[in-house]
Amino acid sequence: MKYLVFINKKIGVIIMKITKIKTEIINIPVKNPYIFSHGALNVFSNVLVRTWTDEGIVGIGESS
Repeated sequence: MKYLVFINKKIGVIIMKITKIKTEIINIPVKNPYIFSHGALNVFSNVLVRTWTDEGIVGIGESS
């Protein structure tokens, strides 16, 4: 079981269960190809991560 711990000075500590995690690869086109020693890139690939909790909160993160 995965838990998310949220700490806030005013509220205190909130512990929530992570109920769902979804990942999605997205391709972001570039206006001009990105040229480097191994070739050219026409898109940058990134990963979106969505996390749901038992409190109804959805978090979104990104990685490249």
